[in-house]
Amino acid sequence: CPDMRFDGAAPLAGRLRQARLAVVDYPSTPFLEALAADVPCVLTWSADAWPLRPEARPFFERLKDAGILFDSPEEAAAAAGRAYADPRAWWDEPARRAARLAFAETFARSTPDWLAAWLKEIRQALEAP
Repeated sequence: CPDMRFDGAAPLAGRLRQARLAVVDYPSTPFLEALAADVPCVLTWSADAWPLRPEARPFFERLKDAGILFDSPEEAAAAAGRAYADPRAWWDEPARRAARLAFAETFARSTPDWLAAWLKEIRQALEAP
């Protein structure tokens, strides 16, 4: 990819809004932000290096089944190549949309009334026996 460049100086959220297709190779903030922002993305990382909590596994398996998360960088590269001509059409396929929405709702929720949601959760936690 001779035209690819690394730009760590700009804020990630802004770059994601400009991205045609995001490719993320580790399970951290960038993949959560991409899924929350509904940016077409291809994910890959070593499951051995990044073990999952048992309760999170079904959500990651659903991303795999939908063709978003891949076990190897080669599989991810092939998927990115197939999606690149029209990433939005690829991303908007029903199985992919459902997997992304389920994951984001659980692990990367984004809502305009986030402050009210946080306050509600904090109050409930403080009131719990």
